[in-house]
Amino acid sequence: MLKPKTVYRNSSIHIILTPIEFMLRLAALVSMSRQHLIRFHGMQASNAKLRSRVVPAPVN
Repeated sequence: MLKPKTVYRNSSIHIILTPIEFMLRLAALVSMSRQHLIRFHGMQASNAKLRSRVVPAPVN
């Protein structure tokens, strides 16, 4: 039995799951292996034209 932080719209305050349902919900939260957890978009993306103006040059 899980108790969510907020009450659902139908005013239920607990969720009853089978062990398989619980494991499926838990597995959905785990990230895929060998995948980057941070993705950059916009000016910080690796192929952005203006990236050199935003990201400092590497120190040698």
